[in-house]
Amino acid sequence: MNARISDGDSPAASSPTASSNEISDQISSERPPPYTANMAKPGKRSFDERSSDKKLSSRWFRPVHSLLTSTAMAFAMTLIITAVNIGLVDDFFQRWLKAFAVAYVFALPLTFLLTEATRGLTARFVEIGDN
Repeated sequence: MNARISDGDSPAASSPTASSNEISDQISSERPPPYTANMAKPGKRSFDERSSDKKLSSRWFRPVHSLLTSTAMAFAMTLIITAVNIGLVDDFFQRWLKAFAVAYVFALPLTFLLTEATRGLTARFVEIGDN
């Protein structure tokens, strides 16, 4: 299959027609390689390789997940509720911090307790398996 090249600066443009192989070779040589998450510069390790040295074992997944979830939820909910209740007053940050501390004392153990129950409840409504 022959195709006309409209760009006069390309090397294949010297001939009036160029094969599709010549065109694809020219295009692929001009483009940088596509980005992938595991690409690293020569001599450097990728983020995945660096972070795997410092990762906890898989048995810590659920406790760490519960810790992060409860922290994020307590943070967001107390921030929003404090802002709605008192507005952005001068001592907002101190009041919000106090509300966060109280909420977190309850949020962390509740997250550990309720995670398994909510997982079981979710399994009643959602089919579990490969997509």
